[in-house]
Amino acid sequence: MFLALRICLRRILAILAVWMILPGHAPAATTYCKYWYIQGVKESYDRALKVMGRGTVSDPRRMSVYVTAVTLDKGDRYVYLQSNFAPKGAKHAHKILTDATDLRFHVYALPNFARVSPFDLSGVTYYVEQAFLNDQVYGKLKDALVGKVCVLGADGRVGERYVQKEGPPESGLDWAVPEGWVKVARGKVLTPGATAPPSILQRSRDPKLDLVAFDPAGLKDDNAAVLFYEDDPTARSVVDEETLKGLGDVYAKGCACTVVESRVIDAFGYKILRIVQDRGAGQGRYELRSVIYFVQHGRKMAVITGTCKGSQFGTYGAVFQDALQKTFENSPGGAP
Repeated sequence: MFLALRICLRRILAILAVWMILPGHAPAATTYCKYWYIQGVKESYDRALKVMGRGTVSDPRRMSVYVTAVTLDKGDRYVYLQSNFAPKGAKHAHKILTDATDLRFHVYALPNFARVSPFDLSGVTYYVEQAFLNDQVYGKLKDALVGKVCVLGADGRVGERYVQKEGPPESGLDWAVPEGWVKVARGKVLTPGATAPPSILQRSRDPKLDLVAFDPAGLKDDNAAVLFYEDDPTARSVVDEETLKGLGDVYAKGCACTVVESRVIDAFGYKILRIVQDRGAGQGRYELRSVIYFVQHGRKMAVITGTCKGSQFGTYGAVFQDALQKTFENSPGGAP
């Protein structure tokens, strides 16, 4: 009797999971599930278990993800992602069913549905149906699968294996770096013959950052000005001025620094959220000032942050803005 009740409850939860829409991302129909399985995709659920096994991991950087396309009863097509990630103490791994095409966003969403936080994808293993890759619509999404990709044949066996490395910025921007500055990415110095301090090398390993650049002239007195270039994968819909203002308000409330300016400006044909903040370095060291630009390009949000000693912001502030302007001038579909 008890076992029958448990099975019944599991099936009810699976049905209810279909109505759990990822908050704030309409009109895309997205279902997330942390229970047994999602109603309507039981066949894909079973196939994923045969491929990945029933074991789970609690570190998303080591997770495996089964990827396929499914057609439900009404003929609607969806992408189905089934991971082996489960938080410590949880019985079932996380799954997502969506008709959205921003696949990278949903891979980031698998560990924590409500709060999407980018992480290093290089250790993720994907088991992808060959039919998914051949699909006219979904096959175009394969470049979003950063990590180890295993292609499944019709018999469920792994055929081709390859490693998909991080591609160009999702916003399609060609980041502009001030002349003479040193470029660093993923813990490596990209500028020939240059070196970088350990602190900047470590910071560049943040998976959210596409590129870090710094002015080597200030290294002698520990006063290097630094630019951080980032694509925000959570930005999915077109934003207007009011939305940008709201983003500024949210940032100010959650910021541990002192926000001295938050306003939307018109520049280069774009609406841009500009935030200026101050931060004391502590232990009697100098105060830092940063300017952060949030700019939508296509359907992604580009974030460029410039940081320097507060007393030198008058000089570097213009350098930071020039990097922003040249980024949009140099990029496809740049400043109109």
